[in-house]
Amino acid sequence: MTVVGLTVLTVGCEDAGAGTGDDNGAGNDSGSGGGGDSAAATLDTGDMLLHLSFDGDLSDETGTVSSVGVLDGSGGQGAAAYGEDRHGGASSAIEFDGSSFVQVTDLDLSSRDSVTVLAWIRDDGSQTQKDRRIAAYDSGPSTVEFAMRIRNLGSETWEDGSFEAWVENSGSNGTRTTENVFPGSWVHVAMVYDAADGELRLYQDGEEKNTAVVSLDIDSGNLNIGGGKSNREFHGRIDDLAVFPRALTAAQIALAKDEIRTDQ
Repeated sequence: MTVVGLTVLTVGCEDAGAGTGDDNGAGNDSGSGGGGDSAAATLDTGDMLLHLSFDGDLSDETGTVSSVGVLDGSGGQGAAAYGEDRHGGASSAIEFDGSSFVQVTDLDLSSRDSVTVLAWIRDDGSQTQKDRRIAAYDSGPSTVEFAMRIRNLGSETWEDGSFEAWVENSGSNGTRTTENVFPGSWVHVAMVYDAADGELRLYQDGEEKNTAVVSLDIDSGNLNIGGGKSNREFHGRIDDLAVFPRALTAAQIALAKDEIRTDQ
């Protein structure tokens, strides 16, 4: 199924009646929320701000943004590499080896209260001693508005290889899952910031895993995918990364996991 040109996706039937530290540690549809979904849910993709399918190029499937490029570790122009996606499609997922990252420079989230970022990821296991950034919205050289990443492995309790999201301008500013992201397997991850509830929610493989009460006030910036900060590079593949200007519900995340794709 192809999402582009499809307005509403539906699932269900008619009669069916954790806090971390900072970067060195660790809005909602009406009626949405962690557990308030009805049996029949819909996902309207008409307002999706970004969908990078990475099917051999960097095109945004929504047509909203046009400035998407690859940078090397020093900020110079890099080259994109592509590998097999979760369906076995050749050159249908972008591949990272720590030497480059993708940057979107014309995705302005500063006027948005709530936001959802989701993607399929496959960590290749080549490095586990660093945090691996999946996506981060940077508003300056040292300011990250929010980030999604896999924790490094180490002796501390939070160094466990779990999926984590955090936001910059909140005291207790993040949460992580309680299960590891194992290298070599495709995993769907999603970060939802719900301004109405002041809540950050994490989803792994379509299931809500953890929540945290946070505050997020987004400034203008760039969306960096697969890295963008020294010692934070992602190693592996990322596919079907999407951004919504609202807080998707749990049922909508489950829909997005299976339906936001163009590689079939």
